Amino acid sequence: DTFQIWNWQCDSSFQVNKPVNCLSWCKARNHPMSLVVGTDTDVQIWELSESHVWEQRNILQDGNSVVRSVAWSSNIGKDYETIAASYSDGCIRIFQISPAGYSLTG
Repeated sequence: DTFQIWNWQCDSSFQVNKPVNCLSWCKARNHPMSLVVGTDTDVQIWELSESHVWEQRNILQDGNSVVRSVAWSSNIGKDYETIAASYSDGCIRIFQISPAGYSLTG
């Protein structure tokens, strides 16, 4: 029974090597399994490789504040992904992620 969480087993794991404050899954269907992780110093994008190993794909840095929460918006109808992050300095930063890299918007 899938609702009996005490029977669940860990499928995979990896070390970020920093305190993790938050994370959000990429929900795009045409994208490899990915998630964004917020730490005390940055926002990191991780992707599950074909060999079933989590690999860090990008680090989004802006400012020196602690990341409090992150959200990943899928790319439906767009040629880029959007990641929002809220920081301890009260700022919300929006990143556009494309194959060419990332940019801070707004």
